[in-house]
Amino acid sequence: MKNSIKKLLLLLLVSFCFSCSNDEDIAPAVNFEEKIIGTWQLMGREPNGIEVCELDNIIRFSENGELFVKVFIGDTPGNCQSASRSGTWSYQGNNFIEVDLTGVEENALVNILFFDNYTAFKLIQENAEEGHYETYIKQ
Repeated sequence: MKNSIKKLLLLLLVSFCFSCSNDEDIAPAVNFEEKIIGTWQLMGREPNGIEVCELDNIIRFSENGELFVKVFIGDTPGNCQSASRSGTWSYQGNNFIEVDLTGVEENALVNILFFDNYTAFKLIQENAEEGHYETYIKQ
């Protein structure tokens, strides 16, 4: 009889533990490389904002690790100047990527923080001052 009571208590304890879990608290695993692939457009910069022409700035991350960056300067629509660079990117873990742009001596380490269901991210350069970042949205 004592053995049956112990088994019943153990069964109640185990079922109580599982009934208290909340599956909504468990975030699904996210594949960073899958989410970053595509073309992203600059939407903002903190704390100083962006000029009109910079709204055309893009970064394109390819599946094969290639990277394309196109930047525009100027504050008069229709009178923007542009430059582009290509290079490579690689995921370093913990939302960091290493960027190696052709013609730039040092590689950059940047932190990518996704939001809005992975349709936007904040890009924070490794040595950026507190509160300095750029915001991109997926095209």
